[in-house]
Amino acid sequence: MIRNNEQTLVFPYDVHKFDPPAPTLEISLSSPVPESSESVRSLALLDSGADMTVIPQKIVQQLQLKRVSDIIAGGFDGSRKYYSVYSVKITIDNFGDFIIRTLSESEDYVTIGRDILNKWLLFLKGPNNIFEIS
Repeated sequence: MIRNNEQTLVFPYDVHKFDPPAPTLEISLSSPVPESSESVRSLALLDSGADMTVIPQKIVQQLQLKRVSDIIAGGFDGSRKYYSVYSVKITIDNFGDFIIRTLSESEDYVTIGRDILNKWLLFLKGPNNIFEIS
Protein backbone atom coordinates (compact mmCIF):
# COMPACT_ATOMS: atom_id res chain seq x y z
CA MET A 1 0.00 0.00 0.00
CA ILE A 2 1.20 3.49 -0.87
CA ARG A 3 -0.31 6.54 0.80
CA ASN A 4 -0.98 9.11 -1.96
CA ASN A 5 -2.38 11.68 0.46
CA GLU A 6 -4.46 11.57 3.63
CA GLN A 7 -7.57 10.42 1.76
CA THR A 8 -6.38 8.15 -1.05
CA LEU A 9 -4.62 4.80 -0.68
CA VAL A 10 -2.94 3.01 -3.58
CA PHE A 11 -2.63 -0.79 -3.70
CA PRO A 12 -1.05 -3.19 -6.20
CA TYR A 13 -3.12 -5.68 -8.17
CA ASP A 14 -2.61 -9.35 -7.32
CA VAL A 15 -0.58 -10.57 -10.29
CA HIS A 16 0.12 -14.04 -8.85
CA LYS A 17 -3.21 -15.54 -7.81
CA PHE A 18 -5.44 -14.04 -10.52
CA ASP A 19 -5.11 -14.13 -14.30
CA PRO A 20 -5.73 -11.50 -15.48
CA PRO A 21 -4.39 -9.55 -12.48
CA ALA A 22 -7.08 -8.26 -10.11
CA PRO A 23 -7.57 -5.76 -7.27
CA THR A 24 -7.26 -7.48 -3.89
CA LEU A 25 -6.83 -6.55 -0.23
CA GLU A 26 -5.94 -8.45 2.93
CA ILE A 27 -8.84 -8.26 5.40
CA SER A 28 -9.87 -9.67 8.79
CA LEU A 29 -13.15 -11.43 9.47
CA SER A 30 -14.76 -12.13 12.84
CA SER A 31 -18.10 -12.87 14.40
CA PRO A 32 -20.17 -9.73 15.03
CA VAL A 33 -20.94 -11.04 18.53
CA PRO A 34 -19.09 -8.68 20.93
CA GLU A 35 -17.67 -11.43 23.17
CA SER A 36 -16.09 -13.22 20.19
CA SER A 37 -12.36 -12.61 19.96
CA GLU A 38 -11.28 -14.95 17.14
CA SER A 39 -10.51 -13.39 13.79
CA VAL A 40 -9.28 -14.76 10.47
CA ARG A 41 -7.16 -12.99 7.85
CA SER A 42 -8.09 -13.56 4.22
CA LEU A 43 -7.39 -12.38 0.72
CA ALA A 44 -10.32 -10.38 -0.66
CA LEU A 45 -11.07 -9.81 -4.34
CA LEU A 46 -12.79 -6.48 -5.09
CA ASP A 47 -15.66 -7.34 -7.47
CA SER A 48 -17.90 -4.49 -8.65
CA GLY A 49 -20.09 -7.07 -10.41
CA ALA A 50 -21.07 -8.73 -7.11
CA ASP A 51 -24.15 -7.38 -5.32
CA MET A 52 -23.07 -8.85 -1.98
CA THR A 53 -19.88 -9.85 -0.28
CA VAL A 54 -19.24 -13.62 -0.30
CA ILE A 55 -16.94 -15.43 2.14
CA PRO A 56 -15.43 -18.91 2.08
CA GLN A 57 -17.50 -21.66 3.75
CA LYS A 58 -14.43 -22.70 5.75
CA ILE A 59 -14.42 -19.26 7.43
CA VAL A 60 -18.13 -19.60 8.30
CA GLN A 61 -17.27 -22.88 10.02
CA GLN A 62 -14.07 -21.63 11.66
CA LEU A 63 -15.78 -18.56 13.17
CA GLN A 64 -18.98 -20.50 13.90
CA LEU A 65 -21.06 -17.78 12.26
CA LYS A 66 -24.81 -17.97 12.83
CA ARG A 67 -27.23 -18.29 9.93
CA VAL A 68 -29.61 -15.30 9.98
CA SER A 69 -31.78 -16.06 6.92
CA ASP A 70 -31.91 -17.66 3.49
CA ILE A 71 -32.14 -16.08 0.04
CA ILE A 72 -32.23 -17.09 -3.59
CA ALA A 73 -29.30 -15.57 -5.46
CA GLY A 74 -27.90 -15.84 -8.95
CA GLY A 75 -24.34 -16.10 -10.15
CA PHE A 76 -22.73 -14.52 -13.17
CA ASP A 77 -23.70 -17.61 -15.17
CA GLY A 78 -27.40 -16.92 -14.56
CA SER A 79 -27.97 -19.92 -12.30
CA ARG A 80 -30.04 -19.35 -9.17
CA LYS A 81 -29.93 -21.29 -5.92
CA TYR A 82 -30.71 -21.04 -2.22
CA TYR A 83 -28.01 -19.64 0.04
CA SER A 84 -27.76 -19.30 3.78
CA VAL A 85 -27.09 -15.75 4.91
CA TYR A 86 -24.65 -15.05 7.75
CA SER A 87 -23.76 -11.96 9.71
CA VAL A 88 -20.02 -11.20 9.80
CA LYS A 89 -17.73 -8.38 10.85
CA ILE A 90 -15.16 -7.45 8.22
CA THR A 91 -12.23 -5.24 9.14
CA ILE A 92 -10.36 -3.58 6.31
CA ASP A 93 -7.18 -1.84 7.45
CA ASN A 94 -7.44 1.96 7.07
CA PHE A 95 -11.17 1.72 6.20
CA GLY A 96 -12.76 0.47 9.40
CA ASP A 97 -15.22 -2.24 10.35
CA PHE A 98 -18.29 -3.36 8.45
CA ILE A 99 -20.96 -5.64 9.91
CA ILE A 100 -22.75 -7.09 6.92
CA ARG A 101 -24.94 -9.93 5.74
CA THR A 102 -22.97 -12.31 3.57
CA LEU A 103 -23.26 -15.54 1.60
CA SER A 104 -20.70 -18.33 1.56
CA GLU A 105 -19.12 -20.30 -1.26
CA SER A 106 -16.33 -22.82 -1.66
CA GLU A 107 -13.74 -20.31 -2.95
CA ASP A 108 -10.64 -19.81 -0.81
CA TYR A 109 -10.88 -16.01 -0.83
CA VAL A 110 -13.48 -13.38 0.05
CA THR A 111 -15.29 -11.50 -2.70
CA ILE A 112 -16.01 -7.91 -1.66
CA GLY A 113 -19.19 -6.80 -3.40
CA ARG A 114 -20.98 -3.50 -3.89
CA ASP A 115 -22.47 -3.70 -0.39
CA ILE A 116 -19.04 -2.47 0.75
CA LEU A 117 -17.50 -1.06 -2.44
CA ASN A 118 -20.25 1.55 -2.80
CA LYS A 119 -18.97 3.21 0.39
CA TRP A 120 -15.72 4.20 -1.37
CA LEU A 121 -14.39 5.88 -4.46
CA LEU A 122 -12.57 3.09 -6.29
CA PHE A 123 -10.32 3.84 -9.25
CA LEU A 124 -8.93 0.82 -11.13
CA LYS A 125 -5.74 1.54 -13.07
CA GLY A 126 -5.47 -1.79 -14.86
CA PRO A 127 -2.62 -0.94 -17.24
CA ASN A 128 -0.52 0.02 -14.19
CA ASN A 129 -1.72 -2.97 -12.08
CA ILE A 130 -2.75 -0.66 -9.24
CA PHE A 131 -5.98 0.65 -7.74
CA GLU A 132 -6.87 3.60 -5.54
CA ILE A 133 -9.43 3.80 -2.76
CA SER A 134 -10.59 7.00 -1.11
